[in-house]
Amino acid sequence: ELELVESRFLRDELAADARLQTSKLQQDKLNKQSEIKRLEAIRALKLTEMQAIRELEQQGIVSKLDSRKAELELSLAKLDLESKKDEFKLFSDSYLNQIKTLNEKVETKTKKLEFLSALISSLEMESKISGVVKQVAVKKGQMVNHGEKLFELINPNNMVAKISVPQYSSSAIKKGQTASVITPHGAKGWLRR
Repeated sequence: ELELVESRFLRDELAADARLQTSKLQQDKLNKQSEIKRLEAIRALKLTEMQAIRELEQQGIVSKLDSRKAELELSLAKLDLESKKDEFKLFSDSYLNQIKTLNEKVETKTKKLEFLSALISSLEMESKISGVVKQVAVKKGQMVNHGEKLFELINPNNMVAKISVPQYSSSAIKKGQTASVITPHGAKGWLRR
């Protein structure tokens, strides 16, 4: 039963951890998507700047060097954006695998918990002999090993009783007489001798 309680605790802890990890992964995904949007805006801005600088170059207001610089900045913005998109694609694949793994861990713990519950409910012991429990050697929830003595049974039909009779009552007892005996544990029998 202790293992069952521990398994419930571990499953619940793992489920909470999975929810937390999923939340963090979703936040990472949103951050990466936001970064892609930011880089798209930068690329669009650099494109607009480059187009404006080209027009100014054609009018002779800015140098060809400024135009070339704007082209390079646009190329760099495009590379940053493509790099971030590639990173996001790898993250998305990893994201799905991580979510799947977390769910599988929770499912595995749940199955173990169900197995332990079924195992505990199926543990029913039955003695091959009938009798009265004389002594219990273990406590509820205690771990036991194979072959370990759990309790001791006695057969009430083959009990030997040592009976002390007060002297003032001895005149009421005769040799060969039978008497009923009830033990403190409820065993009943007849005394003959």
